[in-house]
Amino acid sequence: MDTKKGNNSGLIIGGGIIGAILGIAAALLLIKSAEQADVTPQLNTKKGLQLGLGIVSLLRSLSKIPRGE
Repeated sequence: MDTKKGNNSGLIIGGGIIGAILGIAAALLLIKSAEQADVTPQLNTKKGLQLGLGIVSLLRSLSKIPRGE
């Protein structure tokens, strides 16, 4: 595999953009579900930790996807 150091900048920028979009979508879903339940949207420590661990688990799963070589 012949990879250059500067070759990954597009991947990093693309990943950052996708992450930002997913974060915004998650916030909108949290707000929408809170509005439907007629409560104020809250993200406490326990829910934040669960969300963070879920994201880490997802990233680990994605890193194990076989790459076409």
